[in-house]
Amino acid sequence: MNWHIVTGEYPPQPGGVSDYTRVVANGLVASGDKVHVWAPAMAARELPDEGVSVHRLLGGFGIAGLRRLDAGLRAVGSGRLLIQYVPQAFGWKGMNLPFCWWLYGRRRQAPVVMFHEVMYPLERGYPLRHNLLGAISCLMAAIIARAAGRILVSAPIWQEILRTRVRSRRSSEWLPLPTTVPVLSDAAGVSKLRRRYGGEEILLGHFSSYPVTTRRRLREVIPRVLSLNAKLALLLIGSESEAFRAELIAAAPALASRVGASGHLTLDDLSRHISACDLMVQPYPDGACARRTTLIAAIAHGRAIVTDTGRATEPFWRESGAVAIVAQGGEHEISAQIAELSADATARSRYANAAALLYRERFELRHTLAILRRGQCASR
Repeated sequence: MNWHIVTGEYPPQPGGVSDYTRVVANGLVASGDKVHVWAPAMAARELPDEGVSVHRLLGGFGIAGLRRLDAGLRAVGSGRLLIQYVPQAFGWKGMNLPFCWWLYGRRRQAPVVMFHEVMYPLERGYPLRHNLLGAISCLMAAIIARAAGRILVSAPIWQEILRTRVRSRRSSEWLPLPTTVPVLSDAAGVSKLRRRYGGEEILLGHFSSYPVTTRRRLREVIPRVLSLNAKLALLLIGSESEAFRAELIAAAPALASRVGASGHLTLDDLSRHISACDLMVQPYPDGACARRTTLIAAIAHGRAIVTDTGRATEPFWRESGAVAIVAQGGEHEISAQIAELSADATARSRYANAAALLYRERFELRHTLAILRRGQCASR
């Protein structure tokens, strides 16, 4: 089977969709398929993967870039068209209607569309420019959905958004996101990290890109949990972790010796850092959900995790017993849960085992590939 994957970002370009697309592309090749990736041009050197042909588009997905994409697809030959859709990723400040109409023109080819996001929020009380972007991205999603031969979503919440906001009557299917951080087995490397960041202490981890909302909540939780347990150390993981550590230490200098930060890491080192943690705290603005790749990475590594519920939280997170989950906005409850699990190795082990099981049963790459390769198109 031949695949043409169209994406707004692809490594070495940074981003969750970028990393995810590479994982899927390599997985399809390992399954015996041929893969062509079509992504915007960039200055950095390519990261070659055997069997994956990457085509860079000068001009991205503007008018000229779309013409080049058309010509490239004709030159390479037929194949299944898979769109990794995020409205902001295709340029034009998230309002690339020409790309949507381009895809609609190919509707007879039954493109497979993976909605990583559907639209920008459109809410009463938002600034006019935000709601303008919301309205245009809603129109874009409607065109894309109408063009698709098959609609996939990164999380069930997007199915609701497609029905209620976009008003799409098309059926859709949840395509689980596998981890973009492969689990590395390196006990010696993990032990070295534990000595560096935690000594004999219990190591609490957090993995994210440190958006403003997450920083605000962690500033409430972290000083409290560290003051409650003198044996607890914190490891901040991710490319913006050092800047956030500086914020924490500026507000509470006494914590300096107990808070570490990884900075930017390779995938192998990222896996080692996650594996070094006894426990992870992962709050999200819309709650734990299947589209949060940092959460997926943590369960793939079999970590005990404290997180929270929200509008996007699927029932299986609580039903599986894979995470210790509290109500959204319950910073005191998060702190208490961390304190409880810090003192209970048996409970941490139970959550860790349940997390690893949930990953195997729902999120492993084999599930993603099986759904993709079924090739069943939704009825129009």
